[in-house]
Amino acid sequence: MKAAALYTGFCALVAALFLLVPELDIAASRLFYDGTQGFYLADWLPVRVIEAAVPWIVRAMVVLAVAAALWLAFARRPLWRVDRKALVFLVAATVLGPGLIANTVLKDNWGRARPYQVTEFVGARQFTPAPLPADQCERNCAFVSGHAALGFSLVSFALLLPMGWRR
Repeated sequence: MKAAALYTGFCALVAALFLLVPELDIAASRLFYDGTQGFYLADWLPVRVIEAAVPWIVRAMVVLAVAAALWLAFARRPLWRVDRKALVFLVAATVLGPGLIANTVLKDNWGRARPYQVTEFVGARQFTPAPLPADQCERNCAFVSGHAALGFSLVSFALLLPMGWRR
């Protein structure tokens, strides 16, 4: 319970910081921006490869979940360490985190424009401090990062590793 309170307090502190000093957000983005070229690394091959891989990662996770469920149904034993509880945990970690909360609830309803879309970086939209909802984007907006949410959900697979392997 103490850890949850610390985490909640930390999140509130960070949200307050970006709300009270929104220039931090623009300043951080400006570190990666050149007025003539746009954002550095936007067309860098590793970035494009990772971005293109995300849908395939999601598909692989779905295939793994279906395979594990079928294995459990027919073989009546876990596939590697994926028993019923682990399967529910993996599916919930992916569906609830990046699927429902990040992409459906926040990204499609928050309305915050992406950095390249705001006037500070030659876009047409207005900048909005991170914790505030806005009306600058209709869906698939900047807040929160769906790619980052999916990346963090991959940690759920690591939590199924034996204790010695986690280190």
